[in-house]
Amino acid sequence: MKMIKTHEAIGHTKMLSVLYVEDEYEIRENMAKILEMLYARVFVAVDGAEGLEIYRQNRTVIDLVIADITMPKMDGLEMIEEIRRDNPDIHAIIITAHNEPEYFIKAINTGIDNFIVKPIEMQQMMNVLSKSAKTVKVSKEHKNYANYLEMMLAQKKELLEESYMYDSLTGCYKKEKLDQMSQTHPEHTMILCNIDNFDSINSTYGYEIGDRILFMFAEYLRNHLNHTNTIYRVASDEFVIFYPTSTDEPICPVESLYQGIQSYIFKVDDILISLT
Repeated sequence: MKMIKTHEAIGHTKMLSVLYVEDEYEIRENMAKILEMLYARVFVAVDGAEGLEIYRQNRTVIDLVIADITMPKMDGLEMIEEIRRDNPDIHAIIITAHNEPEYFIKAINTGIDNFIVKPIEMQQMMNVLSKSAKTVKVSKEHKNYANYLEMMLAQKKELLEESYMYDSLTGCYKKEKLDQMSQTHPEHTMILCNIDNFDSINSTYGYEIGDRILFMFAEYLRNHLNHTNTIYRVASDEFVIFYPTSTDEPICPVESLYQGIQSYIFKVDDILISLT
């Protein structure tokens, strides 16, 4: 067996927190002092019932459980079984004596990660703690990476959904988003804006100029509406102004918007275009 020195063990354990449960006072005090040198944080309990309560209060920070196998009120295995109902991945080490074969077999069936044998021998304990710390560290890295991948996938999904409902040419949402908004806001008002004879602009000046006109028209609408109105491009040259509340009062300066478009000159390079 490889000999693990204390400073080598600390290299693996110093970023972890441990719950230590032992009913014998002298063993508990001595072991707690050793663990406090090795781990970032040590929680100590005198029996399984107290250990379970401490875990439930600190479940987000405890990385490892070390418990004596035989204790009053609740033994170490019963406590670990309860903890694993909450966190099946918790790593656990049992402290056991040679004369406890029935507990030893039960511990194996419970899936205990490792054992420390009484009377506790320092080198054997260091080997067990170092090995368990490595396992916990790798497990946390895998979990963090899985969480990272899940977050990235959620962001990608959100971007894909956004691109599906977002018109990249004009910066407006698409009809699909308008349909969604209409369903979530049953009380609403919509104003349809259609550019007259837009096909003639495309045929006269080309689609590139036509696209720039559409962008400028959307910008014109945005600049002349308040922030409560949302603009959607529902077809090539059709836009909808959506207001999420039905009202008898004017929700946007429709008449001034109409008159403003009539008198506004859209300039693309050296080309001047009027819209109706």
